[in-house]
Amino acid sequence: MEYDLVVIGGGLAGLSAANRAAELGLRPVVLERGKDELYACNSRYAGGLVHLAFKDMTASADDIHAAIERSTGGLTEPALTHLLADEAERPLTWIRGQGAKFIKAGPYEWMRWVLAPPRPRTPGLEWKGRGPDVLLRALTANLAGRQGRLLRGVAASEILHENGRVVGVVAAQDGGEQRFAAPAV
Repeated sequence: MEYDLVVIGGGLAGLSAANRAAELGLRPVVLERGKDELYACNSRYAGGLVHLAFKDMTASADDIHAAIERSTGGLTEPALTHLLADEAERPLTWIRGQGAKFIKAGPYEWMRWVLAPPRPRTPGLEWKGRGPDVLLRALTANLAGRQGRLLRGVAASEILHENGRVVGVVAAQDGGEQRFAAPAV
């Protein structure tokens, strides 16, 4: 099958990219190596805090830019840090439109946007039914509703190139090899 975009990994970034592509009329497929519906991934284990360089995503662009500069010791590309700072609120608004629910989880600025319900602040991997897991489930449902595909148990192994251009991905699935054609990965 041919796609417009192959996304490797069904975490928050992968499912967000695929959903946005589908919103724009593209045909995305997400390849996730986890086989179960509730596959383990860093996004599910994470605390669900959404911030940029420990700044509130709705802070002024100047404040966010300064925070990025401080946290990186000034080793960033200024045009990119300005772009991140200028657009910080936009992805927050988008993800809320995808079903993300947030709470303020503490007194610090970077705790302003925490996916709800939050994970307990105790050791362990209690993530089922917590904010990041709930959001991944919503993004998965949204993708299906937009005619995108999430394929579980598929592990990408190679990006295919032809004449210097990306043309798809080779992936392992059920002990075999499968090719996914797409002009973007």
